[in-house]
Amino acid sequence: MVNTFSTKSIKKANGNVGSCFSLAKYLDKEIKGEWFNSSQNIFDTKYIISQIDKNGKGQLKKTDWKFVEIEYNPSFKETQQMIKIATGRTDVIEWKQLSPAEQQATKSVFMEFVQNAQTEQAKNYNRENISTGADLLWFGKIETKRKYKGFDKDVKNGIAKSGQLKKGLNLHCHIIQSRRCINKKVKLSPLSSQKKQSSKNPIQQGFDRNKFKGTLENLFDNQFNYSRNQTETFEYCNNRAKEKAQAELQSRLKEYNIELPNNTQKLKTRQKTHENRTSTFVYNPIANYLIKQEKSIPIFEKQPISELESDIVYGVENNLEITEQVSVKEEKAPEPIEPPKKKPEPKPEPPKKPLTRQEKIKLIVHNWTKYPFKKTFDFMLKNGITERDLSSELFNVGSLGKFRGELNRYLRENNLSKGKGRGI
Repeated sequence: MVNTFSTKSIKKANGNVGSCFSLAKYLDKEIKGEWFNSSQNIFDTKYIISQIDKNGKGQLKKTDWKFVEIEYNPSFKETQQMIKIATGRTDVIEWKQLSPAEQQATKSVFMEFVQNAQTEQAKNYNRENISTGADLLWFGKIETKRKYKGFDKDVKNGIAKSGQLKKGLNLHCHIIQSRRCINKKVKLSPLSSQKKQSSKNPIQQGFDRNKFKGTLENLFDNQFNYSRNQTETFEYCNNRAKEKAQAELQSRLKEYNIELPNNTQKLKTRQKTHENRTSTFVYNPIANYLIKQEKSIPIFEKQPISELESDIVYGVENNLEITEQVSVKEEKAPEPIEPPKKKPEPKPEPPKKPLTRQEKIKLIVHNWTKYPFKKTFDFMLKNGITERDLSSELFNVGSLGKFRGELNRYLRENNLSKGKGRGI
């Protein structure tokens, strides 16, 4: 059973900081409506959007995420076990092999599991007034189809195309859950990692995701009478992932001839002074290593290769200042600086062709109202254009009378008359 939490479902809006409208509408891609919650009612999409958005107002900043998307993804074997409990069939390898009644029966037992899982999630917050899924404001939708995406291995290897439907059993559930509980008094975050109590804050904050995943497995096994192999457990897969990440990091460290001490202490940061030189150490909780913080080590300049190395890089970038630098490889002589290249001079623009008389007439007809009339009058004199030349064009655009009135007014104000040496 794979379980995920995401507060960045809406990437264009920089996370789930606004309305859940686009996410809810996207989840209508397979079937519209049919949302459910702890009360087993069926809701339409418009209703759940209004409820989640309304609950996110107040107590939260504009930059705070307002809702979280949760997924419950049973494996192929787990889905077969649910089908067996719901229908009694053991030969199903494709969802379309089930009749509509059998599909609905399987969805019903999965819906019941999701409701129980939400109750376990509520208990994992360790709050007095939050003990069941009904204390959380959430709405879920069950889907049966999945599509290939561009980052899938089969797409990269050319076996499948992006957007193509995946074969097999792809039963899963999406949930939109408000950050605040249903009474709007408590803010909850399944992504908070703080698990300790303090004198200032006696209430235990945080959410133990590893514990929750183990609880989901036990819940599923008990509800569906499922015999889980050791290789299917979260604890086994998590340990294998850590071992793989540790091996990858060791190979990278060996590549740069970096040795790590074996007798490490569980300290987040520690400073050691020797001969008036101070070195800073960073503790990595995954690998239980005490790593000397050196920004000159090439491994920290590259992209993290695993979760283990990512934690180390995070520690290096967010701890104390470095007062001691140790180079791992011999420094190369600096390359000679080449003089900057001269930018090529811009090519001269070709000379513009002079306007024809007809083009000048059209220029006056379409632009004379945009400028003072004196500018138009001088342009006509300069180019030997008369009122008679413009009359037909002005008549076509419906401004002949207006032009004549403006021309007569200008001539009166300047004691001029038509046709007396002015070319008008």
